[in-house]
Amino acid sequence: MIKYLTKENIALTLSIISIVLAVISFIKTLINEYVRLNISYISHFSHEVNNETTILIFMTITNKSRLPISLSSAYLEIDNKKYHFDWRPQEVLSETTKINNQIVDRKVTYTIPMPQTILGLGALGGYFGVETDLSNKYIEEHPNAKIILHTNKKILEFPIILSKNTKV
Repeated sequence: MIKYLTKENIALTLSIISIVLAVISFIKTLINEYVRLNISYISHFSHEVNNETTILIFMTITNKSRLPISLSSAYLEIDNKKYHFDWRPQEVLSETTKINNQIVDRKVTYTIPMPQTILGLGALGGYFGVETDLSNKYIEEHPNAKIILHTNKKILEFPIILSKNTKV
């Protein structure tokens, strides 16, 4: 047994162990760094004023990776024209509760601004606002669209179909 404990055999064993550990670490990094985002489009509402349309998209972005991911910007693409998701929150809904003509509660829903960070295995959901130069009629006639997400790791595209307007 002692005759196998030479310097060469010990060095060979340590180098084989280090190579195996490096390969395992590399594979683990690939699995953890892989971007796994999913978009669930629920509905949208559009409002046209003076030939400009604000589209409020109700959707959920799910991070299926264990690592957090940053969304630096997002775009809605309709007929090869990109429209940037708004960076400032816009008021979507307002609800007031009154008892005996006294306001006891007021709830306001805002759009989700960009940029955002989604924690590992987390989700981000709500209304996302986009201002376009398209009319409501044009959007109904051309429902095929794409949501483009710029993350800290790569750019992702998700095709969606803008179904008829829903009431918010």
